[in-house]
Amino acid sequence: MSTPEDVKARVAHAYNHAVADVLELDFEREPFDVAVCVFGIFFFPDMAAALAKIASFVRPGGRLAVTTWGAGLFEPVNSLFWEAIGRIRPELHKVFNPWDRLGERKLVLDLFAQAGLPEPVVELETGSDTLRGEANLFALLLGTGYRGVMEQLSADERAQVLCEVVARTHVRPAVAIRTDVLYAACAKSG
Repeated sequence: MSTPEDVKARVAHAYNHAVADVLELDFEREPFDVAVCVFGIFFFPDMAAALAKIASFVRPGGRLAVTTWGAGLFEPVNSLFWEAIGRIRPELHKVFNPWDRLGERKLVLDLFAQAGLPEPVVELETGSDTLRGEANLFALLLGTGYRGVMEQLSADERAQVLCEVVARTHVRPAVAIRTDVLYAACAKSG
């Protein structure tokens, strides 16, 4: 029977973990069977270079997968948020909305082509979530990609944005928001 120490030793050799800029990673070429980037590829200034770098770590015949948000993410809250920002701090209007860069199937296909990868299978999963009350709305605006914009507002401006969005969404008792996801995956040619 295995001891906890035996199991720890086997697990330590079975998994590899690193925290680093993907463009700076220095793994040996093609050591992995699978690489997955979940809701992150759109944050890279050069998405094609980042995807190509990730793919360089996948063995021929291995799988590469990317998930990204679909178009219309968090609507109707998204539009109401940006309208409020545009009125209160126009210079911040849509300065940071990276998920819009890949919200459509064609854009994902183009990204894989630009990275020199085989055409992926891209599937759209339509989804929605329900914001129940102001606390959920505040969590969305302060706990997602909007946070970077919210942190640039003064306390008064932040309160004004939150009040406007709450009033216009009629969030009490609940409002549905879009949460569509695009899944893309391909086998790496070799």
